[in-house]
Amino acid sequence: MIGRFRKNKRLFKFYYLFMIPVIGVPESTVNKEKARILTKDEYLLKIQDHLESLAEIEHRRWCAFHFLRGWDVYPNPTAEKTKDEEMKLHGCLVSWQELDHVIEQVGENCKNYDRNSIIGLYDMWKELDYEIVVREDG
Repeated sequence: MIGRFRKNKRLFKFYYLFMIPVIGVPESTVNKEKARILTKDEYLLKIQDHLESLAEIEHRRWCAFHFLRGWDVYPNPTAEKTKDEEMKLHGCLVSWQELDHVIEQVGENCKNYDRNSIIGLYDMWKELDYEIVVREDG
């Protein structure tokens, strides 16, 4: 999963620092005396109710990344071929809702890539030396 972000790590880092408030986790600049580090299990519980929305946001980010680099939609993707790297075409460069049609065509749930990206954020933040913290009450 982390390899997927190697080419756009700066964009990834910038984008996801702004996603922290979306999932209700304060930035790591919180006073450490009144905060504790969020465990991976706690992170997964926090995102559980928001996973579909966050995955859709991630998919939009992924599409924008590719469109800005000259990619376009690959028409009629199949299980054998979903993209053409030479022509810069990809079958998943469609809206979140249109991915359902792509899933039918290719026989693979492409939305899981976006869901897994959100689930894997905790590890990516750790790799970038960020701590995810929550305020302690009191």
